[in-house]
Amino acid sequence: MFYQNMRKVILIITYSVLFNTYIQAQQTKEIDSLVKVLQNATTDTGRISAIGEVVKQYLVQTDSVNAFKYAYSAASLAQKVQSPLHKAYADHLLGYIHHLLQHEDSAIYYYNRLLSRLESSTDPKAVRLMIYGANNLAALYSKNGNMRKSVELLVDNLPRLDRANDKQVYEFTIHNLSESFIITGEYKKAYLYMQQNIALAEEDPQPEARVNPYLSAAFLMYKMDSLSRMQQYLTKAKENLDKARPDNDYKVKYLAYKATWYAKTGQIKAANEQMEEAFFIVSKWPDIGNDFYDLYTAKEEVAAAAGNYKAAREAALLLYQKARNDKYAEILLANALLIANYSARLKDYKTAYEYSNLYASLSDSIRYTETVLEVSEMETMYKTAEKEKQITRLQGEKQQVLLENKNQQLLNTLLGTGAGVLLLIILLLAFIYRSSKKQAALQLKKVEQEQELKLIQALLDGEERERLRVARDLHDGLGGALAGIKLKLSHDPAVDEKVVAQLESSISELRRIARNLMPERLMQSGLETALKDLCASFANPKLEIEFQANGISQDIPLTTQVNIYRIIQELLANSVKHSGATKIIVQCIQEGKQFLVTVEDNGKGFSVTDPQHSNGLGLNNIHSRVKNLRGSMDIVSEIDEGTSVNIELYV
Repeated sequence: MFYQNMRKVILIITYSVLFNTYIQAQQTKEIDSLVKVLQNATTDTGRISAIGEVVKQYLVQTDSVNAFKYAYSAASLAQKVQSPLHKAYADHLLGYIHHLLQHEDSAIYYYNRLLSRLESSTDPKAVRLMIYGANNLAALYSKNGNMRKSVELLVDNLPRLDRANDKQVYEFTIHNLSESFIITGEYKKAYLYMQQNIALAEEDPQPEARVNPYLSAAFLMYKMDSLSRMQQYLTKAKENLDKARPDNDYKVKYLAYKATWYAKTGQIKAANEQMEEAFFIVSKWPDIGNDFYDLYTAKEEVAAAAGNYKAAREAALLLYQKARNDKYAEILLANALLIANYSARLKDYKTAYEYSNLYASLSDSIRYTETVLEVSEMETMYKTAEKEKQITRLQGEKQQVLLENKNQQLLNTLLGTGAGVLLLIILLLAFIYRSSKKQAALQLKKVEQEQELKLIQALLDGEERERLRVARDLHDGLGGALAGIKLKLSHDPAVDEKVVAQLESSISELRRIARNLMPERLMQSGLETALKDLCASFANPKLEIEFQANGISQDIPLTTQVNIYRIIQELLANSVKHSGATKIIVQCIQEGKQFLVTVEDNGKGFSVTDPQHSNGLGLNNIHSRVKNLRGSMDIVSEIDEGTSVNIELYV
């Protein structure tokens, strides 16, 4: 889980080095003297170079207004010159300023144009300019989630770095490649580049230069489930942290990783001590910046390892909110799933359902599989560069043979083209035929489904009409007759009071049956009130029924309300009759035209694959009503684990 923050930190470091190194290598001059140099320049290329020095000096003074002014004047002059190097240098200045000001789209545009101008140049200055442009462009693409393009740029930069002999930038590029393969889950490739990165870092005499590679290696070992190797790299990172400047930026990251290692090895107390120290450090800072992701990811993992899923969910929620503000899609995706899982563990099914839907929506937009394949393709392209050179040489040797066979090849081409066109026509006709046949089959199936729905609706309407008739006959006919008999008997002193009481009980039972056949509350007060009364009628001292409703509209058609009522009535009857449950939860949620029903009990459960249970008359009736409302039903049940029925309807 740490990879998201790690990626962000690495790219910010690379960004700083690639720009600041370029500036600090220049001799600092006063702006006035630099402007005089510009005024004395006699050629447009000389003016562009002088403008570059003025722009850098204004940026050192954080004066972006004047920096933009001079950079755009360089772009105007670049339109007049023939030199691709100076045209690209003007693009570099504008891309540089936009990058510093986080105008990402504009920065991407100018860096891409820089690379296109110099793609065929071998001039050392052009190569160095391409290195800076490509690495910074890779940082931008990676931040925006385009790992394929980012890795492509980094891999393409390796031969340039070899030619330029720039050890520092080469080290950062190798590091970023390793991080990229960690993100895509290709840990073996990441390990190869990480080993190169560590070897280069260990040649640096400064301990600060070795801390981050060791921490990154520790994280890679964590992802590869090598906890012993993770501990070794954490130990090396700690040794160099102790030797580094007190104001270095890696203390919190180290504590977060160490806490995760303790949690992974079951040492919860030690993990909490590391977290307390980390939070104590960041409490002194007004803005913890990039350490937020490391810190709260570690907090989530430590809480989860301790079984405190409420605290784990709180940390995941904070990460989700931060990622949403920072527009980091991968972090949003990972934490949406975590929130859903922890909510399910906490039996907060509404939140679990909400974030499960968010996860599904986000995962559709993040194509991990394609990214992995494309990253591998970029690496393969780099490794085969030398083979392509050899192929080019062999093609040159074959040019004479190809020239001699030109006429024969032309004839073969014409014949092949004719055959290809004919085959294409045949395939097209076959495709049209198959498409027409498929369309006709789909249309027939649609008509059959519509007819089936009409039949189901007719059967349900007939059933409801018969229920209404029987309910009225019972209530008005037999009920009235029994009430009259009771009245007469109650005034006859010769009749035993127990007989009158039994008759009163029979009249009450008759009325209850009539209400079940056609509930008056549904007609009078609407679906939500009727369902609440229905749940209350099924409850008893040994059975608690909890009814939850949200957003149920009063505008649902009456026939649809009756269908929903009957579905829930049948589900409750089945649960009360067969499950032996002590608690039932009925949840109804309406969102627009979508109506969600969940009925869950803690009863004895049953096997959903057993035809005796899955094909009963009650479930068949429910299936028919669900189908009539263009819905779907999912039953989850295990022996001694209770039963959960989830229904999605469209009203």
